[in-house]
Amino acid sequence: MKHLYFAPPATEAFLETLDSLWSEGAFSSCLLIGNNDLADDLAAVALKKGISVPRSDALPVASSKKKKKQLLILTEKSGEELSKQLLSCVDLDNVVIVAPITDWHFSQKPLFLVSIPKSGTHLLYELVKAFGYHEGVEAPEFPKGQTWYCPEYTNSHTVARDFFVDTVRRSPFGNRHHSFTHSPTLFMYRHPLDILISEAHYYHKDGKTLFSGWLDGADFDERVAHLLNDNWLVGSLRERIGGFLPWLSIPNVIPLSFEELIGAAGGGNNVDQLKLIWSIQLKLQVPGDPKEISSRIFNPDSATFRSGQIGAYKKHLPEDIVSDFLSQNKDILITLGYSLDGSVTLPVNRESHRNRRIRFSSVNYENTSVLIESDFMGFNLVRYSGRIYAVPTSTGKVQLEKLSEKKRAVIISALSVSEVRARVAEREIREQKINYENIPLVIERDFMGCNLVRYSGRIYAVPISAGKVQLEKLSEKKRAVIISASSASEIKQLLQLRDDIDGFSVSLSKDVLAEREIREQEIGALAEKQTKLSKDVLAEREIREQEIGALAEKQTKLSKDVLAEREIRGQEIGALAEKQTKLSEDIAQLQKQILDQQSQIRALESSWAVRYAKNIKHILGIK
Repeated sequence: MKHLYFAPPATEAFLETLDSLWSEGAFSSCLLIGNNDLADDLAAVALKKGISVPRSDALPVASSKKKKKQLLILTEKSGEELSKQLLSCVDLDNVVIVAPITDWHFSQKPLFLVSIPKSGTHLLYELVKAFGYHEGVEAPEFPKGQTWYCPEYTNSHTVARDFFVDTVRRSPFGNRHHSFTHSPTLFMYRHPLDILISEAHYYHKDGKTLFSGWLDGADFDERVAHLLNDNWLVGSLRERIGGFLPWLSIPNVIPLSFEELIGAAGGGNNVDQLKLIWSIQLKLQVPGDPKEISSRIFNPDSATFRSGQIGAYKKHLPEDIVSDFLSQNKDILITLGYSLDGSVTLPVNRESHRNRRIRFSSVNYENTSVLIESDFMGFNLVRYSGRIYAVPTSTGKVQLEKLSEKKRAVIISALSVSEVRARVAEREIREQKINYENIPLVIERDFMGCNLVRYSGRIYAVPISAGKVQLEKLSEKKRAVIISASSASEIKQLLQLRDDIDGFSVSLSKDVLAEREIREQEIGALAEKQTKLSKDVLAEREIREQEIGALAEKQTKLSKDVLAEREIRGQEIGALAEKQTKLSEDIAQLQKQILDQQSQIRALESSWAVRYAKNIKHILGIK
């Protein structure tokens, strides 16, 4: 059980939090740390309430013995000193800590994010979201507290050399005024061979990377070979990982490994995950329960999520590739804390990383005049004390830090470069008494995909994708559909609000899209079933038609046989009739012959010769 609470450093505000905790009555002990007015006031109130709150200047030491829940009340108002006290609680168990909101509290400082590509970047995004940070992405001149940004542009995969060397060459004042040195940074890393596996599964997909065509047509093993030892495009795996290692040595950087943060859901363990989250909470001074935070960081719906498992290289890479990489990159593995024998383990230096203090630069350039841009419409744009001032070039070198607040107040200034440019342009229009109302003037280019254009008393956000747009040639009806406002700051707020709403809409519509996908799958299944049923019906119909055809054919054949038989029978009958007729004629002829013979016999019998022969036979006894 661990929980971290923060309250404003005032007695009444602190008591609101403490009263709710005291009312629970579930603490075995309560310890008040500090020797200041806040601690004195809290001790006095506790005494009146009859609550035993011992005071001490030293924090309790972690013990291996299980203890009941204890309450620690910290009253240190210095952010740096409070940070030391909080970090000394990193190994305490069953503890609830109440501490003051200081200048190091997460609401007061921006946060920068850096991650090696394919090391679990979206897992890192989900973590800071669960902490309560807002999404800022590209850092403005003066970043806001409780908001995360990339160190450079919108790139969370910023290589150390790019930021600390290349950006320095391009930036005014050697980029020393950048908020990075006074802000915490989370740096996410992962075992290099697991990164290689993730790259090989992702980089070749069309639309995922600009260089996907470079790997197009290559199978998995070929992609691994390309990404492992490339010399021409993305560089070798050693070069890609090595470019991020310097981040580990920067004092305001908090290292965290994918293997620790992924927890049991990704093959790690929940104990190390909770220890990591707790240590980061203490360093960033973020309130909350690490268990509750951990429940919200594993997001398999992420756009780049594949499997989220540690040690995948053991399954996907042949032993010779693994052993060669391990033997040739011992320096990288040792720096990151991974085993040299190829076994799948959590970084061995994770304990030292969790206990490492976070430190910021002791030099602050906020009260030093820094030239941001020279000669913009006759003005030098100078950064000083949280504002951008437009100092006329005609006045020569002006040291703003030596001017009184009253004198600085008469100088054109704003919170951003774009806004101060707009005010300079307005002043130029007034001074020259020229009517520029109907002449479009670009005051800032490419802000959230739009050019900010001043025209006819308003600022229009013209989408860059629309190409060249001449506002003066558009009708009022057409101009009305373009986002506009009366000032640069207002138009920026509208664009950011639109972006937030779009992001919220996308998030909100995930369930709708998921439901739609389920319905589409069901409809697809029904359509498939209907198609199959139609096919079965058609097949059955075809069978029946074939049977009917066969029967018809058989009937036709039978009819033909019957007709043939009938014809044969007719022919036979005709032959028989003809034969019968002939037979009848023969019979009639025979009958006639018989009658003729009978007549002849009678004639013979009546003749004397016949009679004489009969008599002779009779006499002789001849029959």
